[in-house]
Amino acid sequence: LNYTVEIYSTQCLYFNEEIEDFRSDGCQPGPLTNTSLSHCRCDHLTAFGSGFQFFIAPNKLNILKAFQTLNFKENPVVLIALSVVVGIYLLTVIWARRKDRQDSKKVGATIIRGDQNGFNDHFYQIIVLTGSRSQASTSARVFLTLIGEGGKSGPHELEDNNRTIFREGGVDTFILPTSRHLGSLYAVHVWHDNTGPCPSWFLDKIILQDLSDGKKYSFLCQRWLAVEEGDGRVDCLLSSATDKQISTLSQVFSSQTSKAFNDGHLWCSVVGRPAYSPFTRVQRVSCCLSLLLCTMVTNIMFFGREADFSKPPPVDILG
Repeated sequence: LNYTVEIYSTQCLYFNEEIEDFRSDGCQPGPLTNTSLSHCRCDHLTAFGSGFQFFIAPNKLNILKAFQTLNFKENPVVLIALSVVVGIYLLTVIWARRKDRQDSKKVGATIIRGDQNGFNDHFYQIIVLTGSRSQASTSARVFLTLIGEGGKSGPHELEDNNRTIFREGGVDTFILPTSRHLGSLYAVHVWHDNTGPCPSWFLDKIILQDLSDGKKYSFLCQRWLAVEEGDGRVDCLLSSATDKQISTLSQVFSSQTSKAFNDGHLWCSVVGRPAYSPFTRVQRVSCCLSLLLCTMVTNIMFFGREADFSKPPPVDILG
């Protein structure tokens, strides 16, 4: 015996003029409802309508059998497409693995030299964010001075002998010991010595945290520290940003857009993945491959199914 199974759902709706929307309260499908007839039973006199939703069953797939019978003469396009996809995946994984190893060296805080006078028993965490635009990195030596209500620190060089810092789109973390507590920080003086082959530097912002009381301070820059860019200066005095400045539309849009593309977007984040993210590039590439193959399988499941279904006849509404 051959059986044909059709799965559908139907709903009776009326238009509520007060809220200008279709609602279903007071109306329900009747027992005479079928694929060509909608029977609605309502307890009020209003303009109503009905609609159907059909479930289209996918094609039957036997993946194991498909691979067993797969040969180049009958399906050359399929084999070539799969070979190209797998080849690109393997090459991308090799590249992604190298980048992951490089990123692992960028993670972690670097302890820099503290004040030369006195015992350094106060610590500040300094997070420096370099811009993501082209050639934003710098080869120059970068210096910084903290200014607070209790005084200011001496000039400190932000350096790391084990890794390259201040790269394009980079996030570098430092721990600065000081001989005294500087109180609430309200300014930061940052500059570089304009040395090296590419001294120009686009500084996005600096985030400071007083590790003794946990207070955080943001210092927005978003400008070039370069002789040939902007105002030609290689130093700037940054004031602590207020909550209103941090929450402006331009700041929120810029930070959220950058985060969405570099870390949130599966395909774009393969290239722009932040070094501190636990989701590695190799994992992202593998997820991209899985998503691509699942999409291909889904297309195969429903390819050509519309030819098996005829257009349903017009629906008659019984009052």
